[in-house]
Amino acid sequence: MVCGDVPFQLVKDILKAKTKFSRELTPGCMNIINQCLIIDSLQRPTLKGMFDNPWVKQVIIAHSNNNNSSDNYSNNNYFII
Repeated sequence: MVCGDVPFQLVKDILKAKTKFSRELTPGCMNIINQCLIIDSLQRPTLKGMFDNPWVKQVIIAHSNNNNSSDNYSNNNYFII
């Protein structure tokens, strides 16, 4: 989770993929979340598409610049968003 809560208010919102974020997020972050929640799975981004997303690239770069901590799973090639 990016903001500690799900982006839906009602069950019907889940079925319609209608998001509402409880905290202010960057447009890029909201965009990638909404892309992943598209109802038609064939229209969702592929894994490559996810890694090509500008917001995801920015997060990866920011993480790699702070890769000095031993508690961020850097030795296992994990990253936390």
